[in-house]
Amino acid sequence: MTHRLWTSRSHFIIRGELIEIFSISHYLPSNGFNFQISQDLAGLGGDSNYYRNSFEFNYYKRLSKRLIGAYKLQGGNINGYNDKYSPLASNFKLGGKKLRGFKSGKIGPKLGNSYTGGQYFYLTSLETNIDLNINAFDITTTAFIDVGSVWGLENPAYGSIDDNHEARSSIGVNFNWDSAIGPINIIYANISNHKEYIVRSKYLVGCDGANSITRKQMKTTMDNLGFTQKWAVVDLILKKKKNNLPDRTIQYSNPKQPATYCRNVGKRRRWEFAIKKNHSDKKVLSESYIWNFLKPWLKKSEAIIERKTIYTFESAIARKWRKGRVFIAGDAAHLMPPFMGQGMCAGIRDASNLAWKIANCLRNKFNETLLNTYQSERSLNVKEYIETTMRMGEFVNAVESIQITDNIKSDNKGIKSMQSIKPKLGKGLGNLKDKNRGKTFPQFKIKNNKTLDNNFSKKGMIVLSSDVNPKTPKYYSILKAKNFSNVSRYLKNIKSKAILVRPDRFILASARSNKEVNLLLKKYSSILR
Repeated sequence: MTHRLWTSRSHFIIRGELIEIFSISHYLPSNGFNFQISQDLAGLGGDSNYYRNSFEFNYYKRLSKRLIGAYKLQGGNINGYNDKYSPLASNFKLGGKKLRGFKSGKIGPKLGNSYTGGQYFYLTSLETNIDLNINAFDITTTAFIDVGSVWGLENPAYGSIDDNHEARSSIGVNFNWDSAIGPINIIYANISNHKEYIVRSKYLVGCDGANSITRKQMKTTMDNLGFTQKWAVVDLILKKKKNNLPDRTIQYSNPKQPATYCRNVGKRRRWEFAIKKNHSDKKVLSESYIWNFLKPWLKKSEAIIERKTIYTFESAIARKWRKGRVFIAGDAAHLMPPFMGQGMCAGIRDASNLAWKIANCLRNKFNETLLNTYQSERSLNVKEYIETTMRMGEFVNAVESIQITDNIKSDNKGIKSMQSIKPKLGKGLGNLKDKNRGKTFPQFKIKNNKTLDNNFSKKGMIVLSSDVNPKTPKYYSILKAKNFSNVSRYLKNIKSKAILVRPDRFILASARSNKEVNLLLKKYSSILR
């Protein structure tokens, strides 16, 4: 039995003008085969004249969710020419990683007590690989059978040669841990000049969309939350200004044809409409269908169709957002229908949550367990947005009848409206018993009609009422509520004398006295540094 600790190497290849993305998994191939032939020729210079041929064939087959079978075959030969012999240093050797269970190079022909390697070899292997998928690390165990031999040493000048030609075999189990010790390599290239570049980093965040390659590399799956619907999307360019078109986004809950209108840049406009079950994609993307749909807003002579396609609106959350030092964010981690306009907002919240934590780990050599709070805080928060968006989608997409959900309330005039939500962060940093912990801190206008972020840095912040005066560290941004009436009212509403605000502008903790503030500053000083 051998035990190997491998240095982590993650390879992500980006080709094309930062548009097309390809990847090579360094973990474990699951299906398919590869075949490689190598040929070397020596003799154009120096004192060696020989040719060397070798091949390698690998076949992989997924047998179950975590079980992968593999068959491998290698072989080769080396021979001299022009009445010369191949040098010993170029011979084939087995053992170590090639023919497991034997010391490297300790097989085959011998001169005295020294192993020389041989002119010919073959190696065949049969394996079963199990991906244990433990926490954030890639841990596999491999059961194997190796059979191989190396032989041949033709130079008579070597004298007495012990050319042991018998096949050697081994049976065993490997335990492999992809330890996430080494750097992550990001390989990108421009196909116009075929030049490749390598960027090395300690962390990688995959923000590569719904079809995320990073997520696939992490071997995680998406949990479908139950909303899937196809919509047609049509982008148009107006030939002239249309004053009757709204200057905002509007969703039309029309039982006959649910639709969305979007005002885009310049003369560009977008319409989206739900595809009925009895209509094909080809039909709804035909110009006749599109212009018939657009009749309430546009004539065919007033605009040019720039783009038309089909989108599938989905609701899903990835089961795992982290693997070692590789993370996913945005659509790579979760998908939601567009009816609340929260898809990009959720992605920005993911990035801001993770960015300051990674910065803390790099700058302050903070324990990386801080990064474990990323998914636990963000997944529950985004799930609430997705579920609310799904309920709103049910209302917008009610083709046959209007469906009223729990989130749609009536005022005293009978007007129905969707209730706004502000979900808190999930379990992570801070005390869950603190009712203010995990809430978003408002983006107040502070000075000269500028917002909070215009006047304060993005580091941790403490917001103080006039009733408390703690000893605050220099590296904190301090906002004194007494100077701003809107901030004072906010503290009063949440029944707090002071709050600690994280760099991503979520509340970490709140306090009701000077003593409580000092305790919180002592407890969380390293986190907000």
